[in-house]
Amino acid sequence: MELVTYFNLLRRWAWLIVLGAGVAGGIAFLVSRTQTPIYQATSTSLVSLGVSNNSYSDVLQAQRATESYAQRMKNYNVLETTITQLNLPITAGQLAGMVSVSPVANSNLLRVHVEHPDPVVASQIANTLPEVFAERDKVQQQARF
Repeated sequence: MELVTYFNLLRRWAWLIVLGAGVAGGIAFLVSRTQTPIYQATSTSLVSLGVSNNSYSDVLQAQRATESYAQRMKNYNVLETTITQLNLPITAGQLAGMVSVSPVANSNLLRVHVEHPDPVVASQIANTLPEVFAERDKVQQQARF
């Protein structure tokens, strides 16, 4: 086949290519307009284990604590207290699905990610959850002593 043959073939079926692109674009537009936007808020917290002389073992201990704190921050009681403080109309299970907590690699930082349809609520949850956890952990530590 020669180049002219390819050009004629493309010109003959160009309407189908344009129609397919238009239909696909229209469907993508309609789907995106009907979806609820989800906003993400992130907060970062420093894990400190009290008085430290910044030795290597203190840093390693803080990093290990950060990993356990990431799991404990999604505790049912912490989630329930956060819901109560913010007066949210959701359950702890629903909030757990919106929140992810992860330690920042090679540090003693915790990062809390919250996804919610309301950006203000997402921000409030991302800021309140670590505060509730810190207060609860403080009370637990004081009870031990």
